[in-house]
Amino acid sequence: MSDAGESMTVRGELQESLHVPISTDLRSMGGTLYGLTHFDQLFAARQLVAMVTFSDLVNDARERIWRDAMDCGYADDDASLDDDGTGARAYAEAVSVYLAIANSKAANMWSTLCFWMNDRGAMRETFARQAVPMVWDAAEANPFSCSGGNYLHFVSRGAMVIEFATTDLVAQAFSADAQLRCLSDSCFISTDPPYYDNIGYADLSDFFYIWLRRSLRLVYPSLFETVAVPKTEELVAAPYRHGSKRHAETFFRDGMAQVLSNLAAIVHPSAPITIYYAFKQFEFKSDGAASRGWEAFMRAMIDSGLMITAAWPIHCEGPSRLNALQVNSLSAAVVFVCRRRPENAETITRHQFIRQLDQLIPQAIDRMTSLGGYPNEENQEVSGQQ
Repeated sequence: MSDAGESMTVRGELQESLHVPISTDLRSMGGTLYGLTHFDQLFAARQLVAMVTFSDLVNDARERIWRDAMDCGYADDDASLDDDGTGARAYAEAVSVYLAIANSKAANMWSTLCFWMNDRGAMRETFARQAVPMVWDAAEANPFSCSGGNYLHFVSRGAMVIEFATTDLVAQAFSADAQLRCLSDSCFISTDPPYYDNIGYADLSDFFYIWLRRSLRLVYPSLFETVAVPKTEELVAAPYRHGSKRHAETFFRDGMAQVLSNLAAIVHPSAPITIYYAFKQFEFKSDGAASRGWEAFMRAMIDSGLMITAAWPIHCEGPSRLNALQVNSLSAAVVFVCRRRPENAETITRHQFIRQLDQLIPQAIDRMTSLGGYPNEENQEVSGQQ
């Protein structure tokens, strides 16, 4: 059978849940220009066979582990992992989660969007950056080899995490809308919000979601109840979702202000909120003016009733960034330390604000360069707003 015929046969046997449309956002979904309109089309026929097989084996492994766990003395209480169970069923489901994560690593290395790095003699995974691009000279890994991209490598990496991870602390992760009051009062908050329009994570997440759903839908039915990742409430300024750049900016600014207001209302009074904001290499114009993303984020912070008491720059990009591709990647970040603005805080004019900056910034720079450090939060505090 020809490659084209084999590909059509394999795809014809796939469940509809794998044939999920790719977003039309051309900033990060360049492959759609070349006819790659659905996520299953990002895999060659034999890669699809491998991914479907390993994904379905997670369900088989879960049943086998459940029986073995009962034979080893685990309680047969039939309580699921989603219901905080600790018996044989929950143990088997927990192991299957790790196996599904290994399959996510496999998807990242077994698509037709991987390419070869001549300088390293190794493969570059699908998500070398936060995009689904078009690759003309794709490289392919062998799942059963002893080289990079083999399946046992993905499993062993997960096993290393389990071996060295602490089990003394109890943590909880859940999915919720940050624009709603979903946390209890008196929390310590450190958050990394969406960066305006830089990355559409919900669109990109479908690449992994279709495989995770195939393996874990029985484990987390509420988490995987939709065919694709929910996108309507994602707090990013995406013009193709809202009809125009102006409507997208309004959606982001109002939504972010609501999120920050909620956080300000529940934060522990003894601790500030730390907010990470990353920006692109070219987010600031040559004349020093900030982009609309930066302006929208700062306006949302002001509208939320927060005040910035300190700001710290962080270099957050490693040396392996794809400079050769000239991508507009995230290169740095600023950590804002914020507190709730007092009701009696002074309000100043723009002219007064700029005059204060002209007085304080030279002193701060001199102190930073002479001491090799940064002023503390109290010394950086400026009352009022622009």
